[in-house]
Amino acid sequence: MNEAALSLGYLIPEFPGQTHVFFWREIEAIRALGARVVIFSTRRPPSSQQVHSFAASAMKTTEYLFPPRLGTLLRVLVFLVFLRPRRLCRAVGLVFSLHSEGWRSRCKLFGYLVLGADLAWRCRARRITHLHVHSAADSTLIAVFARTIGDIPYSVALHGDLVDYGADLLRKFTEAEFVVAITEKLAAEIKLKFPALRAPNKVLVLSMGVDTAKFVRKQVSNADSDPVRLCTVARLNRIKRQSDVVEAVAILRTRGIKVCYRIVGDGPARSELEEQVAAANLGDVVQLLGPLPEEKVIELLEATDVFVLASTAEPLGVALMEAMAMEVPVVATNAGGVPELVDDQVSGLLVPPKEPLALANSIEQLVRDAGLRRRLGIAGRRKVVDNFDSRKCAKRLFEHILEVQRR
Repeated sequence: MNEAALSLGYLIPEFPGQTHVFFWREIEAIRALGARVVIFSTRRPPSSQQVHSFAASAMKTTEYLFPPRLGTLLRVLVFLVFLRPRRLCRAVGLVFSLHSEGWRSRCKLFGYLVLGADLAWRCRARRITHLHVHSAADSTLIAVFARTIGDIPYSVALHGDLVDYGADLLRKFTEAEFVVAITEKLAAEIKLKFPALRAPNKVLVLSMGVDTAKFVRKQVSNADSDPVRLCTVARLNRIKRQSDVVEAVAILRTRGIKVCYRIVGDGPARSELEEQVAAANLGDVVQLLGPLPEEKVIELLEATDVFVLASTAEPLGVALMEAMAMEVPVVATNAGGVPELVDDQVSGLLVPPKEPLALANSIEQLVRDAGLRRRLGIAGRRKVVDNFDSRKCAKRLFEHILEVQRR
C-alpha cells in the first residue's frame, strides 16, 4: 500500500483532555508522514480540561459520537436494518455474550452497539482503512461493534494497568489487529494473562513520546537557585502522591534547605492537598498552579531545578519524559514502567513509593551536588531523544499499520 493512501481513524475518549497532548503529538507526526487522520471521540471534554493551545482547533475537526442526534439515530437505523441486517443480528448476539452486571449494564452495551454502528458508517463514508483506539475500556467496545457491523479493522493502545480497563479484555484484544503496550512490563503482563496473544506482532511495545525539538532547554545555568525549585506535573489524584512530595518538602525545611514546590494539574485530590499544605504551614512554599498548556509547562520546566514524581502506579510517565528532555534531573518512584524510562543513578534517581523520607534524601542529594544534577540532566535528555521522541514513536506505529494492511 502507498503510504499516502492510508486513511487512519483515531478514537480517543473525551478528546482533547488535560493529559492528551501526547495523543496530539502522535497524530501530528503521523499526518506529517502522509496519512490522513480523522479524529473521533466519545464525547466532548469538560471545559476545565481544554487547556492546550491546540484544543480549540482539534475540537472543531473531531467527530463526537455521544450524545447522538436524531438524524444520526435514523441513519444508524437505516444502516443496520436495511443494509446490514445479518451484522445487526451478530451485534445483538455480541451484546448478550459480553459481561454484564444487570439490565442497566446490558442497556449500556446496546448503546455501544449504536455508537459502534455510527462509527462504522462514518469510517466507511470517509474510506478509513484502519482505526486506532487509545484506551482499552469502553472505547474499544465501541470499536468491537464497529468491526462486527462494518468490518472496520482496529488496533488498541493501553496506557495503564489491565485492571483499569474493565471486563471482556480478551474479546477486545483478539478482535484487534494488534495491541500496543507502552512498556515491556505491560506487554509481558498481557501475554501472561492472555496466552492467545503471544503470536508474533500481536502485542507491540510502542511508547508515547515527546517533541524533543520543542522540549529543549534554552539556557543552562550553573548557579544554584535559592530556594531550590521543585516541580510536579500530574493529575491531582491520590495515586500520583503529590502529598508525599509535600511531606518531603516539610522534611527538607527542618534540615534548613530552602525549597519551593510548584504543582501543575487538577483533579479530585486538590482539596486534600490544599488542606495538607495549610496544616503544615507550607502555603508560602507550595503552589498549586492548576492545569497548564504545553507552552507554559515548558516555561516552568526551564525554571525548575528538580522534577519529582511520587506515583504509586505510573505506566511510564510522559511528564517525566518532558522534564528529562529539558535536562531537568528527576526523582521518581520505581513504580510501574518508570524504571524503563529512568535508569537509577544514570538518568535520574529512583526511590520506593510511599516513602517521603527517601524522596527528601534524594532531593537533598541533588541540591548539594550540582555536578550530579548536570550529569543526570544530560543523560536524561539523551535517553528521551534516543527512545521516546514523538516522531520516532509515531513512525513505528505508522509503519506497523501499513504492514498490517499489506497482509
